[in-house]
Amino acid sequence: MQEDNSSISSSKSLTLQTLPFEIRLLIAKSSLESWKIFCLIFKDIGIHSLNKHIQETMKEIFIPSAFKRIQNNKFKESTTKKITDCQAVAMTKDNEGNIYVSAYGTIKVYDKNLKLVTSFQVKGTSWGISIEHSTQHLFISCNSENVIKEYDTKGNYIKSIGNLVENSGFQFDGTPGKLMNPRGIDVDSTNKHVFVCSRSCIEQYSTIDGKHIKSIQDKEGPLSPDSIALDRLGRIIVSDDHRCIVVLFSKDDGRKLFSLSSTTFNLPYGVVADKQCHIFVVDNGHRKVNIFDKEGNYLAHLDAEIQNPTSLMIDELNFLYVGDFNSESIRIF
Repeated sequence: MQEDNSSISSSKSLTLQTLPFEIRLLIAKSSLESWKIFCLIFKDIGIHSLNKHIQETMKEIFIPSAFKRIQNNKFKESTTKKITDCQAVAMTKDNEGNIYVSAYGTIKVYDKNLKLVTSFQVKGTSWGISIEHSTQHLFISCNSENVIKEYDTKGNYIKSIGNLVENSGFQFDGTPGKLMNPRGIDVDSTNKHVFVCSRSCIEQYSTIDGKHIKSIQDKEGPLSPDSIALDRLGRIIVSDDHRCIVVLFSKDDGRKLFSLSSTTFNLPYGVVADKQCHIFVVDNGHRKVNIFDKEGNYLAHLDAEIQNPTSLMIDELNFLYVGDFNSESIRIF
């Protein structure tokens, strides 16, 4: 009797990445529990610090990058996940999976099931929004008041960072450190710094006491920053909608590293990077999202009939969220 090898040969091609996500997640959780037991037996190992490292390692192994996920799904939009009735200027997500959407003075809060649970008002015109994960505090750039406002996730005001004066009573002279029309914002939770797009530069402040740290400028030409994102390589990614370029700076010393070609974009807005440092850029004029590798080489684009893309976010499972302003929706890939 001849042995049937069909099941054996098919199993050889089975890899972790070909398994359904739910199965990979179960394997990851099982591995994590095994490590916890190991740590309890050998008490000289710091279990709390190790847990975080293990969780991040499991994500690296079992969860594909945002670009890989989109590529595997043939650049198609999720048919089951979408947020409607929301003009998303900017988005961020907390440790519990809740999504906070900045919508011109209103912050809308959605739970992990994408259900609207609450909202709160921000005085002035809110623009960018980001969260400091260690404190779970929101940092919101207020375009009309030229400040950054800090709130908790319940909508309680904590403090302001920046000029602390009304727009009408302040004379702007282009001096670094003075916010003017702040827009995109991102928080470095590890170092407790916030980076915000101002009129001609990126301003960096301490999230603890609001102290100004430094201004980052492009010496090759006047910067007109719209959106900003920090990646895992210690870089600041900035879209410049006037010059139609995307510029990358060093987070440590503010050096300009390189820029993405102006021939690629027509009004670049939202920017974000995934865990493998692929760079995603909203190309509003061409109604698509351009994708680059970490060196800035063009890889692909995502259009999917997006009417008016504005903002981007990538969550902990590396789903890409695209704010589509005209259709008042957030589309998920």
